[in-house]
Amino acid sequence: MKSSKDKYTWIYEIGKTYEVPGAFWQSGVFKLDINKNDIIIIEGSIRIISNFIIIIRSWLKGAKLVWWGHYWSASSKHYKASLRYKLIKLIPYVLFYTDKEVEYFIKEHKRKNNIFYLNNGVDLENIIKYRNRYLLNDKRRDIDILFLGRIAPKANIEILLKAMQDSRCKDFNLTLMGAQDDAEKLFISNEISNHGLNNRVFVVNGSSNEKDISRYANRSKIFCYPGQVGLSLIHAMSYGLPSVVHNNWRQQMPEFCAFTNKITGISFLNHDVDSLVKALQKTLNECDRENLSANCINIVESKYTLDHMKDNFISMIDIIKSR
Repeated sequence: MKSSKDKYTWIYEIGKTYEVPGAFWQSGVFKLDINKNDIIIIEGSIRIISNFIIIIRSWLKGAKLVWWGHYWSASSKHYKASLRYKLIKLIPYVLFYTDKEVEYFIKEHKRKNNIFYLNNGVDLENIIKYRNRYLLNDKRRDIDILFLGRIAPKANIEILLKAMQDSRCKDFNLTLMGAQDDAEKLFISNEISNHGLNNRVFVVNGSSNEKDISRYANRSKIFCYPGQVGLSLIHAMSYGLPSVVHNNWRQQMPEFCAFTNKITGISFLNHDVDSLVKALQKTLNECDRENLSANCINIVESKYTLDHMKDNFISMIDIIKSR
């Protein structure tokens, strides 16, 4: 556990985490109280080498081990993934972020037992307080395209700016919500200027405040994340925003599984500007966006909320306790 100074008294610090060459070590793992039939959940990164001490001590004490992590992610390297899969084979219980990861894992590794998932999601109850109904001809939706998320290299904003330069997108505007500070906002603003898009592309600071986010989401027609999308996709879908994302699932984060082409939005070929332009055109000008919006909300409400995460987690714990 990481240290916490907030209201959650059940969180306590095992020990400080230190970075060592190529890895991390958390102090205090030798003193951690582990008993027979305890359920010990470890974070799935193989770079946290102190976890191997917890694994060995759990085996010796007869505790029940759960590995919790991604089956795949956009940043996965082949050799690290191979090591991760070898580690998973040694641990009796596995918890993935999404049900789709479970499906792929079973298919590719032929292991069916003791595999669980959370379906990473959002605080829908808080979003519903601010969400407006999606109507096709709502004049208040004056933002054509919304990007929501950290403006980081994995977002591949460059390809979206190139798409906005295309003559087929000349009537569209774009708002980038995600600048972390004034320096980042200035950097992105300069990139927008270099692409000659000052009059159609705007950047605003990111926020974790749902009321702030809703001010832009409720004004938007569609969501576009041109790079490796994760929870931002589900966040946008929870507002009913049809989505434009690339179609290479191996180069996406696990939350991409919430997206279905032509059901919740339109996909494009990864790193292909022309394909992105066509996807933006189609979503804004040809699709029944009200229907796509309804599909987005229905999918999020059915699977990708904090309540569903809680229920899936508790269900896993109950099953493990019974064994």
